[in-house]
Amino acid sequence: GLMRSTARGRIALRTADAFTPPTVNYHYLESERDRRAMRDGVELAVDLLRSPAMASVVGVPTIADPLAPLGTSLHLSGSARMGPESDPGSVLDDHCRVRGIDGVYVVDTSAFPVVPSRGPHATAVMFAERAAALIDRHDRGA
Repeated sequence: GLMRSTARGRIALRTADAFTPPTVNYHYLESERDRRAMRDGVELAVDLLRSPAMASVVGVPTIADPLAPLGTSLHLSGSARMGPESDPGSVLDDHCRVRGIDGVYVVDTSAFPVVPSRGPHATAVMFAERAAALIDRHDRGA
């Protein structure tokens, strides 16, 4: 559905200079499943807007190309995902540590192994609280 896109973007460094912006490719709507879900969602929204209950609130909606105005919803995640060592796409271990680099942790939505199906705020806060406890325990040698 709309809340579980199959697309997975890619972020890549262009240079070793930390001030050079990376290249980002979101891969929006590249799968037929995602395009179908978007079409179905737009069609449902149009049907609802055309309903008698909405007639007095809005005009008749017209959409020439429902896919034209798409962009990011700013809920990006998974670019440095957590996962098992056997997963070649995972960057972090289960304690948010970057594999192969001592003392570096990633504690934000980029660590999420899957894209959340809703706004990530509450999940990000919970994740940060848990990661802080893990890092504190690690720093104390526990």
